[in-house]
Amino acid sequence: MDSVVNLLGVEYYPMKSDLNRKVLFTIKESYGFDIDPLYSSYLIVETDTITKTVLNVEFTETEDKRNLIEKMFTE
Repeated sequence: MDSVVNLLGVEYYPMKSDLNRKVLFTIKESYGFDIDPLYSSYLIVETDTITKTVLNVEFTETEDKRNLIEKMFTE
């Protein structure tokens, strides 16, 4: 996991699990004209804490709630 963090950067959010370690990296967040994010995309990396191998890599994104004007100014 240290190698993954070194490659992707230090901004990540650990997620607790029994045997596996999941870490969420923010790829993109767009706030539009508000303080609450209207669009987010994340990369989730899951590793085995015993063998120290990567088990799963997942890309996920939220529904884009920005209007056309917000998309033009926040891209």
